[in-house]
Amino acid sequence: MKTLIIIRHSKSSWKDHSLSDFDRPLNKRGKKDAKKMSFELSEKIKKVDLLLSSSSKRTTQTSNYFLDSIDVRSNIFSENLYHSSSDISSGKSIRISLRNDSISSHLSFKSPVDS
Repeated sequence: MKTLIIIRHSKSSWKDHSLSDFDRPLNKRGKKDAKKMSFELSEKIKKVDLLLSSSSKRTTQTSNYFLDSIDVRSNIFSENLYHSSSDISSGKSIRISLRNDSISSHLSFKSPVDS
């Protein structure tokens, strides 16, 4: 069985309005939260076959915390993932870091009430 771990990037900084959305870094809280969440996940998951991440600044920074705390066999940082286009076909466990609107546009959750 494959395991899919989806993690949204941590809180980004809006301090420098001259930066493009792609170039916005994590803010202080985002760095603290990414470090904490990567530790929490590393307590549950020791190894990941593939990490896929957008190459945007904040997503790369978030992913790097996870790379530091979890044994990741292979990783790919791609600008294509910033725009949500990817092909996932290998590995037993895969981690994807996307922008919030990217996650929302590709995943829909149906509640039991809707069934």
